Amino acid sequence: MIGNMGCVKCFIENKMSKKIKFETAILAREKGFKNNCNWRFDEQTTPPILINWKELRVQEFFNYLEHSPGNEYHYSKNLKENYNDTFFNDDKGFYVSAPSQTTLNKWLSDNHNSYVEIYSNHSGWGWIITKNNGTTIKEIEDYRFFKTLEEALEKGLVLALNLIRK
Repeated sequence: MIGNMGCVKCFIENKMSKKIKFETAILAREKGFKNNCNWRFDEQTTPPILINWKELRVQEFFNYLEHSPGNEYHYSKNLKENYNDTFFNDDKGFYVSAPSQTTLNKWLSDNHNSYVEIYSNHSGWGWIITKNNGTTIKEIEDYRFFKTLEEALEKGLVLALNLIRK
């Protein structure tokens, strides 16, 4: 029986590690999300594409060396920690960090004393925004449930972000 519960937990953790949508990433950036993450959206493309920035960073470094030999220190000094910050003086937010839903939910808990709980019932998946002490802040509206866990969590994250006053 314990083995089966471990499988269920593993399944839920894997399902919850889906990347947030582009619109949610923009909102998270506006609300102050600046955690490091492995993925970013490229805002210059239509539609915005999701990129693994760690792999791309290596290529950027080699391209920089090719065009600016001897300036390795300048490049490494200006290396971005995350893509919600600017890069050199000419980068005005062409990229936006794309954390997983789980990472964004943890950031809400760590920085804004709230997080999104998800649950399922016969109608589908739902969300509740709560304070870290368990007090309910906001519940699903109009009993509009979702077909998937990810959809419910994404909606709850967007609403939780919108509750943040900046």
